[in-house]
Amino acid sequence: MAVFEAAARLGDVVAVPAANETFLLLSDPTLVRDVLLREDHSRRNNFEVPLIRRILGEGALTTDGAAWALARRVAGPPLAPRAVGALGPLLRQLVADRLEALESRARDGAPVPVFPEMTALTVRVTVEGLLGATLSDGEARALADEVLFAQAYLFFWLGAPWRAVPHVPTQANRRFHTTVAGLEALVEAVLRSAPNSGFVRHLLDMRDPEGQPLGPTGQRNHLLTQLVAAPENTATTLSWTLHLLSTHPQVQARLRAEGAESPLWSGVLSEALRLYPGAPYLDRRVESPTSIAGHPVARGTLLMMAPYLLHRDPRFWEAPAEFRPERADIADNQAFLPFGFGPRRCVGEHFAMAVLRAMLPELLARFEVHPAPGYVAAIDPVINLRPLAGMPLLLRPIAAS
Repeated sequence: MAVFEAAARLGDVVAVPAANETFLLLSDPTLVRDVLLREDHSRRNNFEVPLIRRILGEGALTTDGAAWALARRVAGPPLAPRAVGALGPLLRQLVADRLEALESRARDGAPVPVFPEMTALTVRVTVEGLLGATLSDGEARALADEVLFAQAYLFFWLGAPWRAVPHVPTQANRRFHTTVAGLEALVEAVLRSAPNSGFVRHLLDMRDPEGQPLGPTGQRNHLLTQLVAAPENTATTLSWTLHLLSTHPQVQARLRAEGAESPLWSGVLSEALRLYPGAPYLDRRVESPTSIAGHPVARGTLLMMAPYLLHRDPRFWEAPAEFRPERADIADNQAFLPFGFGPRRCVGEHFAMAVLRAMLPELLARFEVHPAPGYVAAIDPVINLRPLAGMPLLLRPIAAS
């Protein structure tokens, strides 16, 4: 991200030399939105996609054209606002069950690493709420560990491919292959055990443009996308929101007093997503010669965009580094792109927001959240905006405070 920050200070369209190619960094929200709206820029040839395919295969995050359109048709209905809204009671029950276990752990007064805790929660919510299968708390924790390892492995490989050649039997490579096999086995178990749940039933009934069923490989790919992509991003947003609330006790106290229906929740979540967006950077590959802001752009050029920087640009925000839930019309700001924009805007946005809305009020009703002594919140420089060291926080049960 430091490279992006330095380049963005040079202008709205900046050529940035990288290890394998020179990319264009776009730092104007109008230009970014124009690029994201276009369907003649692809993702399938971008540098990270072959790595993601090693886990997810051909799905919404790794394809373009007809294959991508099919993937959106698969994911769209189960993740639409009405379908997600119907999951509300189940989400709240799952959250309550998970927080009971967290409450007993927090009573010893030691800092709790909230990021792995939130990842275990979002894994369980995804598997049980969206996919219709059942996980124990221990199974959710183990699965969360594997999901986080797989993503960390891929980002490590992306940053240093010479250190993680896939077919060399290093310890990390062996664990990665074991992890992928375990995730595939879980998906197969979900398909067998929950054939009538909403998402799985929809997946089994789906037909491709030729009228054929998706088949085992297609079903696996779409289920893995939901299992791997959704929990980590949602857990990251949960963790950063808790961090922000821990450092703003007056906001926390007001939310606790007013409950889940507090009008302040909208501003809190928008500000958390502004400061720590789920999609911190986006990329597209130019498929035919074009121009951007008067600059000719050749076919094959990689375009990079960083909502993380747009969300902190003083040209578009007053006091951009500050957490201000009372900001007016955050969502209407053209520089606000926490879930991307255009046809590829995150299809899981409504599900993620439903989990946040179910989790955070319940958590504040049970705990006071305080910073852990000596911990300085920081972003893991390798894994998107994953918090460094698990984001330890003090969770003080309300009854004992």
